[in-house]
Amino acid sequence: MLKAHTIGYAYAHKRVLDGVDVDLHAGEVVSLLGPNGTGKSTLLKILMGLLAPQEGHVTFEGDAIASMSPKLRARHIAYVPQLHTGVFGYSVIDVVLMGRIAQQGLLGRSSSQDLEMAHSALAKLDITHLSHRPYTALSGGERQMVLIARALAQGAKVVIMDEPVAGLDYGNQLRLLERIGQLAQEGYTFLQSTHYPEHAMMVSTRVIMLKEGKIYANGTPQEVITAQSIKALYGVDVVMHRYSDTLQLPIPRGFA
Repeated sequence: MLKAHTIGYAYAHKRVLDGVDVDLHAGEVVSLLGPNGTGKSTLLKILMGLLAPQEGHVTFEGDAIASMSPKLRARHIAYVPQLHTGVFGYSVIDVVLMGRIAQQGLLGRSSSQDLEMAHSALAKLDITHLSHRPYTALSGGERQMVLIARALAQGAKVVIMDEPVAGLDYGNQLRLLERIGQLAQEGYTFLQSTHYPEHAMMVSTRVIMLKEGKIYANGTPQEVITAQSIKALYGVDVVMHRYSDTLQLPIPRGFA
Protein backbone atom coordinates (compact mmCIF):
# COMPACT_ATOMS: atom_id res chain seq x y z
CA MET A 1 0.00 0.00 0.00
CA LEU A 2 2.63 2.53 1.10
CA LYS A 3 6.20 2.29 -0.10
CA ALA A 4 9.31 4.42 0.44
CA HIS A 5 12.09 4.01 -2.13
CA THR A 6 15.75 4.71 -1.15
CA ILE A 7 14.89 7.68 1.08
CA GLY A 8 17.67 10.07 2.02
CA TYR A 9 17.47 13.14 4.25
CA ALA A 10 19.88 15.39 6.15
CA TYR A 11 19.57 18.31 8.59
CA ALA A 12 22.41 20.79 8.15
CA HIS A 13 25.45 18.51 8.20
CA LYS A 14 23.81 15.50 9.85
CA ARG A 15 22.47 12.76 7.59
CA VAL A 16 19.53 11.11 9.37
CA LEU A 17 18.23 8.82 6.60
CA ASP A 18 20.41 7.04 4.06
CA GLY A 19 18.92 4.78 1.38
CA VAL A 20 15.92 3.70 3.47
CA ASP A 21 13.35 1.36 1.90
CA VAL A 22 10.04 0.75 3.70
CA ASP A 23 6.92 -1.01 2.47
CA LEU A 24 3.59 -1.45 4.26
CA HIS A 25 0.94 -4.01 3.34
CA ALA A 26 -2.74 -4.28 4.25
CA GLY A 27 -3.40 -5.65 7.74
CA GLU A 28 0.16 -5.23 9.01
CA VAL A 29 1.28 -3.73 12.29
CA VAL A 30 4.83 -2.52 11.70
CA SER A 31 6.92 -1.19 14.58
CA LEU A 32 9.82 1.16 13.97
CA LEU A 33 12.60 0.82 16.54
CA GLY A 34 15.76 2.82 16.97
CA PRO A 35 17.55 5.19 19.36
CA ASN A 36 16.79 8.91 19.49
CA GLY A 37 18.16 10.87 16.55
CA THR A 38 18.18 7.94 14.17
CA GLY A 39 15.53 9.39 11.84
CA LYS A 40 12.29 7.70 12.96
CA SER A 41 10.17 10.87 13.17
CA THR A 42 11.67 12.22 9.95
CA LEU A 43 10.77 9.00 8.16
CA LEU A 44 7.18 9.16 9.45
CA LYS A 45 6.82 12.74 8.16
CA ILE A 46 8.16 11.73 4.76
CA LEU A 47 5.79 8.76 4.54
CA MET A 48 2.85 11.07 5.29
CA GLY A 49 3.95 13.59 2.68
CA LEU A 50 4.56 16.30 5.28
CA LEU A 51 8.25 16.43 4.43
CA ALA A 52 9.73 16.00 0.96
CA PRO A 53 12.64 13.54 0.83
CA GLN A 54 15.92 14.93 -0.47
CA GLU A 55 16.55 11.58 -2.12
CA GLY A 56 14.16 8.85 -3.20
CA HIS A 57 10.36 8.98 -3.30
CA VAL A 58 7.20 7.62 -1.65
CA THR A 59 4.24 5.97 -3.38
CA PHE A 60 0.78 4.96 -2.22
CA GLU A 61 -0.68 2.10 -4.25
CA GLY A 62 1.73 3.05 -7.04
CA ASP A 63 0.95 6.79 -7.10
CA ALA A 64 3.54 9.34 -5.99
CA ILE A 65 2.67 10.88 -2.63
CA ALA A 66 4.24 14.15 -3.80
CA SER A 67 1.61 14.48 -6.54
CA MET A 68 -1.33 14.07 -4.14
CA SER A 69 -3.10 17.02 -2.53
CA PRO A 70 -3.11 17.11 1.30
CA LYS A 71 -6.84 16.34 1.23
CA LEU A 72 -6.34 13.29 -0.98
CA ARG A 73 -3.46 12.02 1.18
CA ALA A 74 -5.64 12.39 4.27
CA ARG A 75 -8.24 10.10 2.72
CA HIS A 76 -5.67 7.31 2.60
CA ILE A 77 -3.18 7.99 5.41
CA ALA A 78 -4.04 9.15 8.94
CA TYR A 79 -1.74 10.36 11.69
CA VAL A 80 -2.02 9.78 15.43
CA PRO A 81 0.40 11.96 17.44
CA GLN A 82 1.89 11.37 20.85
CA LEU A 83 -0.31 12.01 23.88
CA HIS A 84 -2.30 15.15 23.10
CA THR A 85 -3.84 17.25 25.87
CA GLY A 86 -6.12 19.53 23.85
CA VAL A 87 -7.05 23.13 24.67
CA PHE A 88 -10.72 23.55 23.86
CA GLY A 89 -13.42 21.46 25.48
CA TYR A 90 -14.81 19.90 22.32
CA SER A 91 -16.95 16.84 22.86
CA VAL A 92 -15.47 13.50 21.83
CA ILE A 93 -17.91 13.12 18.95
CA ASP A 94 -16.88 16.56 17.63
CA VAL A 95 -13.19 15.63 17.79
CA VAL A 96 -13.86 12.43 15.86
CA LEU A 97 -15.98 14.33 13.32
CA MET A 98 -12.93 16.50 12.60
CA GLY A 99 -11.54 13.45 10.83
CA ARG A 100 -14.28 13.88 8.24
CA ILE A 101 -12.70 17.14 7.02
CA ALA A 102 -10.66 15.00 4.62
CA GLN A 103 -13.93 14.00 2.96
CA GLN A 104 -16.04 17.16 3.22
CA GLY A 105 -13.58 20.06 3.24
CA LEU A 106 -12.67 22.51 5.99
CA LEU A 107 -15.90 24.53 5.77
CA GLY A 108 -18.22 21.64 4.98
CA ARG A 109 -21.09 20.75 7.28
CA SER A 110 -21.33 17.31 8.84
CA SER A 111 -23.83 15.07 7.13
CA SER A 112 -25.73 12.10 8.50
CA GLN A 113 -23.13 9.89 6.79
CA ASP A 114 -20.31 11.77 8.56
CA LEU A 115 -22.04 11.24 11.90
CA GLU A 116 -22.55 7.57 11.12
CA MET A 117 -18.85 7.19 10.27
CA ALA A 118 -17.85 8.93 13.51
CA HIS A 119 -20.09 6.71 15.65
CA SER A 120 -18.82 3.63 13.79
CA ALA A 121 -15.23 4.63 14.57
CA LEU A 122 -16.06 5.10 18.25
CA ALA A 123 -17.72 1.68 18.30
CA LYS A 124 -14.63 0.03 16.77
CA LEU A 125 -12.60 1.37 19.71
CA ASP A 126 -15.36 0.48 22.21
CA ILE A 127 -15.60 4.09 23.45
CA THR A 128 -19.12 5.04 22.33
CA HIS A 129 -19.92 5.84 25.96
CA LEU A 130 -17.47 8.77 25.75
CA SER A 131 -19.29 10.46 22.83
CA HIS A 132 -20.52 13.48 24.75
CA ARG A 133 -17.68 13.82 27.25
CA PRO A 134 -15.33 16.83 26.87
CA TYR A 135 -12.11 15.67 25.21
CA THR A 136 -10.09 17.67 27.75
CA ALA A 137 -11.67 15.72 30.64
CA LEU A 138 -10.49 12.32 29.39
CA SER A 139 -7.59 10.24 30.67
CA GLY A 140 -4.49 9.88 28.50
CA GLY A 141 -5.49 6.41 27.35
CA GLU A 142 -8.99 7.56 26.45
CA ARG A 143 -7.62 10.51 24.45
CA GLN A 144 -5.38 8.21 22.43
CA MET A 145 -8.36 5.98 21.66
CA VAL A 146 -10.30 9.05 20.50
CA LEU A 147 -7.44 10.11 18.22
CA ILE A 148 -7.38 6.66 16.64
CA ALA A 149 -11.16 6.87 16.20
CA ARG A 150 -10.67 10.23 14.46
CA ALA A 151 -8.12 8.59 12.15
CA LEU A 152 -10.58 5.82 11.29
CA ALA A 153 -13.34 8.36 10.65
CA GLN A 154 -11.14 9.90 7.96
CA GLY A 155 -11.72 6.77 5.94
CA ALA A 156 -7.98 6.10 5.86
CA LYS A 157 -6.73 2.53 5.88
CA VAL A 158 -3.13 3.38 6.83
CA VAL A 159 -2.55 4.82 10.31
CA ILE A 160 0.86 6.23 11.26
CA MET A 161 1.56 6.71 14.96
CA ASP A 162 4.48 8.47 16.61
CA GLU A 163 5.11 6.76 19.96
CA PRO A 164 1.39 6.24 20.68
CA VAL A 165 1.85 4.89 24.21
CA ALA A 166 4.13 7.71 25.41
CA GLY A 167 2.79 9.08 28.69
CA LEU A 168 0.24 6.31 29.22
CA ASP A 169 0.17 4.07 32.27
CA TYR A 170 0.91 0.38 31.85
CA GLY A 171 -2.73 -0.72 31.68
CA ASN A 172 -3.62 1.84 29.02
CA GLN A 173 -0.52 0.91 27.03
CA LEU A 174 -1.63 -2.71 26.83
CA ARG A 175 -5.26 -1.81 26.07
CA LEU A 176 -4.17 0.46 23.23
CA LEU A 177 -1.88 -2.21 21.77
CA GLU A 178 -4.70 -4.74 21.95
CA ARG A 179 -7.03 -2.43 19.99
CA ILE A 180 -4.37 -1.84 17.35
CA GLY A 181 -4.01 -5.60 16.88
CA GLN A 182 -7.76 -6.04 16.57
CA LEU A 183 -8.08 -3.28 13.97
CA ALA A 184 -5.25 -4.78 11.93
CA GLN A 185 -7.27 -7.99 11.72
CA GLU A 186 -10.04 -5.91 10.13
CA GLY A 187 -7.65 -4.78 7.37
CA TYR A 188 -6.22 -1.55 8.77
CA THR A 189 -2.48 -1.02 8.46
CA PHE A 190 -0.45 0.51 11.30
CA LEU A 191 3.06 1.90 11.45
CA GLN A 192 4.21 2.96 14.90
CA SER A 193 7.48 4.30 16.19
CA THR A 194 8.23 3.00 19.65
CA HIS A 195 10.96 2.85 22.27
CA TYR A 196 9.62 -0.43 23.68
CA PRO A 197 10.89 -3.62 22.01
CA GLU A 198 8.54 -5.63 24.22
CA HIS A 199 5.54 -3.75 22.78
CA ALA A 200 6.80 -4.44 19.29
CA MET A 201 6.99 -8.14 20.19
CA MET A 202 3.42 -8.12 21.53
CA VAL A 203 1.56 -6.49 18.66
CA SER A 204 3.72 -6.34 15.51
CA THR A 205 3.61 -8.51 12.45
CA ARG A 206 6.90 -6.92 11.38
CA VAL A 207 9.66 -4.86 12.99
CA ILE A 208 11.99 -2.40 11.26
CA MET A 209 15.13 -1.30 13.08
CA LEU A 210 16.86 1.97 12.20
CA LYS A 211 20.48 2.57 13.11
CA GLU A 212 22.48 5.63 12.05
CA GLY A 213 19.91 6.44 9.37
CA LYS A 214 19.93 3.02 7.73
CA ILE A 215 17.78 -0.09 7.98
CA TYR A 216 19.57 -2.37 10.42
CA ALA A 217 16.97 -5.15 10.33
CA ASN A 218 13.54 -5.79 8.81
CA GLY A 219 11.52 -8.91 9.56
CA THR A 220 9.21 -10.64 12.01
CA PRO A 221 9.59 -9.73 15.70
CA GLN A 222 11.01 -13.17 16.44
CA GLU A 223 13.65 -12.74 13.73
CA VAL A 224 14.56 -9.14 14.44
CA ILE A 225 14.32 -8.57 18.20
CA THR A 226 17.26 -10.44 19.65
CA ALA A 227 19.79 -9.78 22.39
CA GLN A 228 22.34 -8.99 19.67
CA SER A 229 20.13 -6.46 17.85
CA ILE A 230 19.13 -4.70 21.09
CA LYS A 231 22.82 -4.41 21.97
CA ALA A 232 23.58 -3.01 18.50
CA LEU A 233 20.79 -0.42 18.66
CA TYR A 234 20.85 0.72 22.26
CA GLY A 235 24.20 -0.42 23.62
CA VAL A 236 22.68 -2.44 26.47
CA ASP A 237 22.86 -6.12 27.30
CA VAL A 238 19.59 -8.04 27.60
CA VAL A 239 18.53 -11.63 27.86
CA MET A 240 15.48 -12.98 26.05
CA HIS A 241 12.95 -14.38 28.51
CA ARG A 242 10.28 -16.75 27.21
CA TYR A 243 6.82 -15.86 28.51
CA SER A 244 4.93 -18.33 26.33
CA ASP A 245 5.55 -20.83 23.57
CA THR A 246 5.78 -18.03 20.99
CA LEU A 247 6.69 -14.81 22.80
CA GLN A 248 10.10 -13.82 24.09
CA LEU A 249 10.74 -10.40 25.60
CA PRO A 250 14.05 -8.62 26.27
CA ILE A 251 14.88 -8.16 29.93
CA PRO A 252 17.86 -5.98 31.02
CA ARG A 253 20.72 -8.15 32.19
CA GLY A 254 20.76 -8.21 35.98
CA PHE A 255 16.96 -8.04 36.19
CA ALA A 256 16.26 -11.34 34.44
